[in-house]
Amino acid sequence: MLEQGYCFRQSTGNDGDAICALMRRAFDYGDGSNAALNVAWWHWKYFQNPEGRYGIVCEGPGGRLLGHYGGVPSKVWSEGRELTFSQNCDSCTDPDVRRGLRNPGLFVRLAQAYASTFAGHGNHAVMYGLPIRDAHRIGARYLDYWLLRSQLGLVLEDASSLPPDDEQLVVEPSGSLPGDLDAFLATQRPAFRCHAERSHAFLSWRFLSHPSVTYALATVRSAGSGGLRGYAVYRSAKFMGRNFGLLMDVLTAPDDEAALGALVRWAAGRTAADGMRGLFTLAAPPLPWFELLQRWGFRAQTTEYVLAARPYAVVEPAYLLAHWTYTLADFDIL
Repeated sequence: MLEQGYCFRQSTGNDGDAICALMRRAFDYGDGSNAALNVAWWHWKYFQNPEGRYGIVCEGPGGRLLGHYGGVPSKVWSEGRELTFSQNCDSCTDPDVRRGLRNPGLFVRLAQAYASTFAGHGNHAVMYGLPIRDAHRIGARYLDYWLLRSQLGLVLEDASSLPPDDEQLVVEPSGSLPGDLDAFLATQRPAFRCHAERSHAFLSWRFLSHPSVTYALATVRSAGSGGLRGYAVYRSAKFMGRNFGLLMDVLTAPDDEAALGALVRWAAGRTAADGMRGLFTLAAPPLPWFELLQRWGFRAQTTEYVLAARPYAVVEPAYLLAHWTYTLADFDIL
């Protein structure tokens, strides 16, 4: 697609160096945090994802790369059907040209090119993101993004209210995923109205293959039979100005409070051992354990993010608000 001398096309593996250099310029906050935007990270995020790779770039005259708009797809099971949701991310334009184009500007043109290429029936049913409010206003104005909710987090600062240890359960920290994981996850799929698929392939990519971040994994099993009852993923980081332990992902049967409690205790223990001020997890109110965690001492806290989504096929915003469940694993902020 050509407009005003600019060429929009799908990104390729040969674009890694130029895209990362562009992002380091666009996201230069003066604190060195943009150093992690390197080719190894980009190939992991966009070329190793088991659900595929999606990206649009803009070239200026002479082939100079001036913009990038990326998407991280995931398989979502909704009412027994398989859909693709795509998180829009790593979207930026060259600071040198950002103010030289007429409204709506290159950034919006990139987003429109991305949506027209990848959204709709047989492709991405929903595109979503977790932007700050200022960024969401652009999406709402030009791309019809809906603000589903101001995103809450849940924070545990005192673990004394967690349920006691259950002698019928065994928590096993591990550096690898168990062989019976997919079989367990398949049994849990019908329990959620609208939830991103969890699988050995997804979890391996999202957490175990990350080129620069180390995540900790634990499973919980029945003490007698050894049957898998759930898993959790943890890391520690500075987030929203505080040092948190982060419960990145957790999954048990919705009514298995004992297994959930064992995994939360494990994450709280890691938080204390790491010297963090509290355990944070992202809260989707439709999650079965959203209220339960608050009864166990988690406190609801506002964040700087909003959950925004643009349905293109099959589902409606009201359905997403009521039934779509997610964790930190479904976003790229950590």
